[in-house]
Amino acid sequence: MLTITHGAFGSPQTVSLSGTATPAPQGRIELSALSLAFADTQLNGTATQSVTVRNAGDLALRLNTLAVSGTHAAEFERTGSCSTAAPVGIGEQCTIDITFRPIAVGARSAALSITHDGSNPSATLALSGVGVPVPAPVVSFDAASLNFGAQTVGGLY
Repeated sequence: MLTITHGAFGSPQTVSLSGTATPAPQGRIELSALSLAFADTQLNGTATQSVTVRNAGDLALRLNTLAVSGTHAAEFERTGSCSTAAPVGIGEQCTIDITFRPIAVGARSAALSITHDGSNPSATLALSGVGVPVPAPVVSFDAASLNFGAQTVGGLY
C-alpha cells in the first residue's frame, strides 16, 4: 500500500500495489561427476577420464578459472573443450579431460576448482589415482637345453 499525503481535498490518498518478483536470469553449472578416481597406473604411463560441464541456467555461464591444485597437481593435466575464453551457452555443455600421469609410487591426489558466474557455488572436483611400478621384464625359455651343433674356434670354416 502506498499513501500519498497532500494539501488538497481528500488527502491522504492510498494506492494498492502488487506484483510478482522474477529472478534475474543466471547461468547454473552442473557437473557429470564430483570426483574422478583413476585405476592403478604405471609410472610415467597415462590414464584419461572426462567430466561434462553443463549450463542448466537461463543465461550464458562464464567459467572464470579451471585450476588443478593440491599435493600432486603436476600429475593431473587438464585439457578439453571448456575454456575461460568463451561462455557456455544456455543448455550447452563442454568437456574437461583429466590425464593422470604418476611420477611416484603410491596414492596421488589433487583437485580441480571451477569458479564461474552462475547462481550456484563454485565447483570442486576431487582427483585421485595410484601410481604403481613398471613390472620387471619376464624372461622365459621354451627348451630346457639348446644344442648349437659343432662349431669351429674363431668361427672359420
